[in-house]
Amino acid sequence: MTPPNVPPTPDPSPTPRTRRRTLVLAAALLAAVAGIASLLLAASLGGPDDDGNLTPLDVDPAGPDARLRGTDRPARPVPPDAVDVIVVAAERGDPVEGVEVRRRGVLASLALADVAEHVELATTGADGRARLRGGFPAFVDVASAAWVATPAVVATEGGRTLRFEVVPRPVARGSLLEEPTATGLAGWTVGAAEPPHDAEPPRSDERGFVTWPGRRGLPGALAAGDGARRIHAFLLHAMPGRAEVRLAVPPVARTTRLHVADPEGRPVAGARAHVLSADSGVFVALDDGGEGDVEYGARDAVPLVVTAPGRVRRRVEADGRPELFVRLEPAAPRTFRLRRDDGAEVPDGTRLVGTTTGPASYGPQGPGLAFEGTVAAGLVRVDDLPSTPFTARVVVRGPGLLAAATVEAGGDPALPTDVRVAAPRAVTLRVAGADGAPAAALLTLHAPRFGPCADAGDALRAALDEAVRAGRSDAALASIVLRTGPEATIDVPAADVPVGIDVLAADGAAGCVTVPPGEGPVTLDLRLAPATAAPAATAVLVEWEDGAPAALVELTVVRDERGAVPTRTTTDSSGAALVAETSGRFVVHTTRPDGSPWTGDGPLLLPAPGIPRIRLRAAR
Repeated sequence: MTPPNVPPTPDPSPTPRTRRRTLVLAAALLAAVAGIASLLLAASLGGPDDDGNLTPLDVDPAGPDARLRGTDRPARPVPPDAVDVIVVAAERGDPVEGVEVRRRGVLASLALADVAEHVELATTGADGRARLRGGFPAFVDVASAAWVATPAVVATEGGRTLRFEVVPRPVARGSLLEEPTATGLAGWTVGAAEPPHDAEPPRSDERGFVTWPGRRGLPGALAAGDGARRIHAFLLHAMPGRAEVRLAVPPVARTTRLHVADPEGRPVAGARAHVLSADSGVFVALDDGGEGDVEYGARDAVPLVVTAPGRVRRRVEADGRPELFVRLEPAAPRTFRLRRDDGAEVPDGTRLVGTTTGPASYGPQGPGLAFEGTVAAGLVRVDDLPSTPFTARVVVRGPGLLAAATVEAGGDPALPTDVRVAAPRAVTLRVAGADGAPAAALLTLHAPRFGPCADAGDALRAALDEAVRAGRSDAALASIVLRTGPEATIDVPAADVPVGIDVLAADGAAGCVTVPPGEGPVTLDLRLAPATAAPAATAVLVEWEDGAPAALVELTVVRDERGAVPTRTTTDSSGAALVAETSGRFVVHTTRPDGSPWTGDGPLLLPAPGIPRIRLRAAR
């Protein structure tokens, strides 16, 4: 008998329902344990950091409010034949998608290397990352013209992660104004004298504004013309960040009448006078008698390149003379015959590139003609070269061939000009640092260039460093390449003249070595000069007392302290100048064409946005 209000004793044998409940609870418990274990494992591995590398995270054991804290972990390895590139916005640091980045084995001129052979491109993804593969060490930069990157170019070995900060590239723009009224000049053609050249140079609008949307920055030399007779030329300093400039055109003060004729004095029809260069797109067309007027300002000469069909172009200057007589020599096709000393044939397709100042009769007024051609049956035919004697430098490149030579073309265009060619010359440099120890750092070699070593120290270092930062090699012969020390071997042309190799180490030490004329391998020793703390340049804007820009004025700059050594600089067409001062005060002095002395107090140079201004006043 069961007592009242006493619950019955449960049956200890499990029922199907209780078994299912037990299994469900056990599965849930196991899932919870697995989840906790996975969280602890994830915590031990960490998540991706800003560089995409996993950072280990530890648990702070201080009670129930335990927090995760980050600890350092070695960066994700990058293969030695690759670099990872990260591109972020300069202000916020956000990743930027769709930016094209580039690896270049050399910064090359067209004379020695086809740049396409040494280039790899990649585009950043949504995370701002891209991987570049290929031969290293190499130069890496941002190839997209729509962005300005900091740094501009990186010389790097493989296995690295590189970071570029970018901002949208502003469109280069100028305001073309009439002096002294500052009235906008509409309808003027304003073309760049240096590449890249526009098929149709831009024209100023009704307010005098002109833009160069396809350029990476302001051109350094500009030609301007009204489409009739009036011309002007501008020089602009390359200043980082400057995308807009005021271009002041002086009123007409001089007129020169050009007379273009052949060597016998007969007028040449179809002649043109191009401002600054034959590719600027700014010219004055002369009449069928080879005559025409050019009008320009009072202060400076305007360089002109005179061309005509079937004639060799010539460089002259409009410098105020009322008349200028220009003789143009006839042009003719020339043939170059390439020969090897061993008698072997020169392969078809071998490339010949050359430069000449023009016919011997032009002297220093030659325009610097560039020409090129390819070998067919051992001969290279080039049209429109001088029919009279001239001297040219040529570089030959082809399968197993690399040679440079100076050639003399005779007075008979029908006779071929012989060019000796040979295999490339292996030059091994044993490079030592300033302390005499082997230089085991990354070496930048600007090699080769015509002529023996001349510049040294700061001048050499500054020129080479600027070329690398700009991602270019200005010399027609040279390429800029990277090697790791202390020994570097490169191929240079077999040459009949000395060639120079400039070397810049990663720590700023620099040097130069001259390769003597000849063929065959050679080993040379080079000891680098230590880097010095050469002062960086500061940009300033210089104005006359009335506010007009002090254009193309030579300035003497003196620091405002006893015993300071004066330096010299020159303003560009907008009144901008680069002074070798970075802090403190300085004073500038100049002399106007009438002989009157002028002076101006420089600002207290401190890190600040914008370009400081200097107002010149008459010295008393």
